[in-house]
Amino acid sequence: MKLRFALLILLGAVSANAAVVQHIGNYTGWGSVTWNALNGLNDSVDGNAGQLEFVGNTTTPGAYWGMDNNYVFFRMRLDVGSNPSFSDSHFVLIDIMGDYSPDYAFAWDSKSTDQTAHGLEMLVFDTSDGTWGGTKMDDFDGHGGQKLAKDINGDGRTTDGYVQSTDNVGSAGDPFGTTTFLDFAVSLSYLSNYVPALVQNTDWRVQFASIANSTDHNLLSADIAGGQSPSSAITAASWTTVAIPEPAVATLILGFGAGLLVVKRLFA
Repeated sequence: MKLRFALLILLGAVSANAAVVQHIGNYTGWGSVTWNALNGLNDSVDGNAGQLEFVGNTTTPGAYWGMDNNYVFFRMRLDVGSNPSFSDSHFVLIDIMGDYSPDYAFAWDSKSTDQTAHGLEMLVFDTSDGTWGGTKMDDFDGHGGQKLAKDINGDGRTTDGYVQSTDNVGSAGDPFGTTTFLDFAVSLSYLSNYVPALVQNTDWRVQFASIANSTDHNLLSADIAGGQSPSSAITAASWTTVAIPEPAVATLILGFGAGLLVVKRLFA
């Protein structure tokens, strides 16, 4: 596997009294994730409530991504030191079409505690007026109150995606004091089966967004990372590009009896 980017691994120190909360599922592989900084999404304090505020700079990056054979990972740094209270929506927005509007999003809806209908969700573009605050996403499965088969962890599946938070990251001497990491994991198998456009396009333009005290079906009204705000126009400069390693065609099996052609894609 050849990666088309330079790795920059900068992890904030986690204090001894840090609290790790697994909000969606119980994933045991977080400790082995290699986190690569996305410095284009670093941000200053814009005045939002702590759990909604994306922060970071080159010494304490505000955004990271990672990938292994099974999952793609994203991490956002939030301006809250300890015991964050989540009742909002946080988004990893993705543009693959190159029109600079978000085509897809991984969204954690913490406004609702019903994970069978909400929780970690797969979203698609709905509407936009050309600004972040005028942009809204919609459920990929077409249903805002249920998890159907196309959604992350839909149809009774439990390993499509995970969300966890870690508070007390860093120290009082850091530029933003102690902060909280919010981490997303989404299965490559899920994406290959239900959102193949994402694994077939290797350049993901990524942005983070949050909505205060609301589900993920509303306008992106709280914070936007990378020095953006809800009033900012969505432009090329609004995004940071992540080069996703290309899937490899591993096996080609001809089913002569049934006349079937089966292509199995694996991820290097």
